[in-house]
Amino acid sequence: MDLVNVTITGNTADNDNDGIGGAGGLYSDSSASSTSLLNTIISDNIDKSGYAADCNDSSLNANIVSNDYDLISDLTNCILTGTTTHNVTGVSANLGPLAANSGTTFTHALLAGSPAIDAGTSASAPVVDQRGLPRPFGAAFDIGAYELESVQPPPPSPPPPQVPPPPPAPANANGGGSAGIYQMFGNNPEIGKNPAPPAAPNLPPSTQELHGAPQTQEHWVARQAPILQNFFNDTLSHWAKSEVDDVLNNCKVAGYQDAGGNFERVFKPDQQVTRAELFTMIMKCKYGPLPPPQVAPFPDVPADHWAAPYVAKGVEIGLIQGYNDGTFQPNQPITRAEALKAILLSQFTSQVIDASSQNSLCADVSNEAWYAKFFFFALNMHIVGQGSNAGTCNPANNMTRAESAVSVDRAKNASTVITDGMTPAT
Repeated sequence: MDLVNVTITGNTADNDNDGIGGAGGLYSDSSASSTSLLNTIISDNIDKSGYAADCNDSSLNANIVSNDYDLISDLTNCILTGTTTHNVTGVSANLGPLAANSGTTFTHALLAGSPAIDAGTSASAPVVDQRGLPRPFGAAFDIGAYELESVQPPPPSPPPPQVPPPPPAPANANGGGSAGIYQMFGNNPEIGKNPAPPAAPNLPPSTQELHGAPQTQEHWVARQAPILQNFFNDTLSHWAKSEVDDVLNNCKVAGYQDAGGNFERVFKPDQQVTRAELFTMIMKCKYGPLPPPQVAPFPDVPADHWAAPYVAKGVEIGLIQGYNDGTFQPNQPITRAEALKAILLSQFTSQVIDASSQNSLCADVSNEAWYAKFFFFALNMHIVGQGSNAGTCNPANNMTRAESAVSVDRAKNASTVITDGMTPAT
């Protein structure tokens, strides 16, 4: 068995306290074949019998072979052969708890000061870590399954201050009181506070109009607004939670009505993002909320369309051209390549993007592809992760709402770093 860039931590032997343990981390007996290690962490495991916390070759046959650049915290009763010149021993790997650190599986993050950082080798090592993020980020490969990012995300933003309710409106001619503040919900992801609009005569009283455009009852429902929460219920354990929370709280990008008709916030992170949703997210994170345009930006995006302010802004700055037939097709999904181009060009100049490294980390992105430079830049700046399979970027796959939130949020943060004097990796 060959263990390359593996992390073994937090395991316990002799959990029944009968005095027979073996090893909390790696155990090899006489029936086992040789186990080789490279760039591997075995740290902070427990053997309640007190015999061997991290590794034990009970066969005494030199079955555990180090190929160098391993971190093993406790070598007590561990018979280790092979090359150990660059091994790190006798210290904790300083790992975080098992958690959703992006990617599709939980991982133990390397904490600041971990002796595993930049202590590995690139020889025979995978080019991505367990999360699918490219290696290395620093001066050298990190030991273990997790590669510490060179650009750390900013600290969480404080929740937005609560806005006091407005004073009651004057009574109307019929003696009615305040119309109140309504919250618009529905299948449209861009929802926000609006004064109660006039009721549509052909719809039930609970259904209102938005910006004067009649909507179906299924699409828009108005009700008295509760105090809004600053997270989505369906992303609490999602790998993209941090970035989704950022676009909610910092960019005011909101979500859907849930399937049960409840007005709790749901983001639908794994649903394909539409063109209207993506450009609304991009423009909101760049410019904040925008007023409706005076003129429809496209025939299929009228001026009273929920995404019209942001599509119009995209046209104004040259980010959106539309299709050859003059339409925008707001409800169509968008590929990872097309979305990444729009996200990057909203935050960076072409010169900055072109200055990035031209070494592809994706087997499915050739240097000649029109989108190659966008993937090169985004991978270098940790703005986009790789695809579902290690070593691929899936440029033709449609982007999900979670992926779009991650890339929009990270691009916004990375543009601030570059503006402050840093340059993209080369």
